[in-house]
Amino acid sequence: MLWLARRRPWLRAHAWQGILLGAATALVVVGVWLGDFALEAAGLPSPGLAAVVVQLAAFACYLVLSVRSMVGAYRRREAALPLIGARARRFGLTRRDRD
Repeated sequence: MLWLARRRPWLRAHAWQGILLGAATALVVVGVWLGDFALEAAGLPSPGLAAVVVQLAAFACYLVLSVRSMVGAYRRREAALPLIGARARRFGLTRRDRD
């Protein structure tokens, strides 16, 4: 999508926002999984079910925020998410747009 929307900064910002949201969710899910695995490998008590609940909650947040962003984009509204919306907007700008 980023390549197809080279001349549309608004669309590029939405694409970057989706990429950043997916990356943040993946970091949380993989981080919890690795932490659980490290505790288990060290012979320490692992959170077990709590780790699974955190991973499911992260995925549920990802789904809710993705749908919210899709609906906002469909309605041609600025659907910037907290924490990553401004960064996605900056990433969406090309050199020509910044000048």
